[in-house]
Amino acid sequence: MYKARRIISLLLTIALLTAIAPLTAMADEIYSISNGYLTYSYNAETGGFSIETAEGNPQKSYDDNIPLLYTEDSSRSNGTSFTTVRIDGNDYIFGQDYGFFGLSIKTSAPVISEGGRLLTMEWTIKGITVKQQIALGTDENTDTIGNAGISYEVVNNSGAEAEVSIRLMLDTALGKDIDAPYILASDSNTPLYVETEYSGDEVPDQIRGVDSISSPKAMSYIIPKGWEGGTEPNKIIVGHWANLANTRYDYTVDKYCDFTNYSNAYRTPDAAVAIYWDSQTVAAGGSFSAETLYGVGNFSGDTGDRVGINVTANRVTLNSAGDGYENDGEITATVEIDNTLDNSVDLTSISMLISTDEYCFTVVSDDTLTYDGLNAGDIISETIMLKALPQTGITACTVYISLTSWATIDGI
Repeated sequence: MYKARRIISLLLTIALLTAIAPLTAMADEIYSISNGYLTYSYNAETGGFSIETAEGNPQKSYDDNIPLLYTEDSSRSNGTSFTTVRIDGNDYIFGQDYGFFGLSIKTSAPVISEGGRLLTMEWTIKGITVKQQIALGTDENTDTIGNAGISYEVVNNSGAEAEVSIRLMLDTALGKDIDAPYILASDSNTPLYVETEYSGDEVPDQIRGVDSISSPKAMSYIIPKGWEGGTEPNKIIVGHWANLANTRYDYTVDKYCDFTNYSNAYRTPDAAVAIYWDSQTVAAGGSFSAETLYGVGNFSGDTGDRVGINVTANRVTLNSAGDGYENDGEITATVEIDNTLDNSVDLTSISMLISTDEYCFTVVSDDTLTYDGLNAGDIISETIMLKALPQTGITACTVYISLTSWATIDGI
């Protein structure tokens, strides 16, 4: 028997906070941490790293035990994703030994700390110390639980001002047979097919990878905006892995290179994303931090088992004078209705209500959005505008997203 049933799903999203992971393992030069949803592995010899799912999103069986970054050549490099550090125009791969060039190098062994919850790698070259930390959430009620937090802290002990840049190159995947997931930026439902660069204000709030445009079953998310106050990236390039991997830092996109099929010069589809924190001037004794998130998105706040909601939001920052907010306190948030869960069904008469803590934000855009329907296997993505209200101190605020709809469900 089929009956109409009202489905209600609620998501509470709070300013992203650091969360770190249990469970560690080490084999030879490979260091790994896992939280039961994701596993991060780092090769201390090459600097290569990988991210795989364990359970992945618990409401999606299709993303269990798959690589989110390419891992096929683990015996050689443990992944084809790596970090480049540029110092005064010279490029170096994080973690590698450049002593044979006569450069002063100090590499500390990766450290598992915080009761087995945090992986830290510290590397010094030419007096510039770069500390890379990977954190995996353990609190299932936080929106970092399904994502790896990747952060860098750069400290200039060289005795002179230096210009330091970081490029994080992610060789994206969604399983061993999907080396080129379809890439979508922010709230767009149209995938990128050719190499594309985003700079400055054009940097997306999120970048989503899906295994299918018509009926996605596995997804990955890059959330470039700061999650604990670190510097946000000022450039992102989406392109073919071979093109990006053959450069250490600088790359000019080939607007004719289709990285999604076999028509490119390499005769193979292969997607990658390079995230840049470019041209950071660091005074002698000074420092800066950079950060991003990568994983299967936010599933912690979903109270329904048939539809998911993901939210990513910009941070509110003070202006240079410290007497107000940048952009008059207006920020954007991307809200995604994910109807690709294992138990998802066709939805009709959908209403999404956006609200906030009244002392923190006002909703500038429409606070109620309606849709005629959403088929199982489809996704809706929307951008909303929020305006921050003046505060007397650092405040954590909440955005509430509630979704109501009707569905026809067998046997209920």
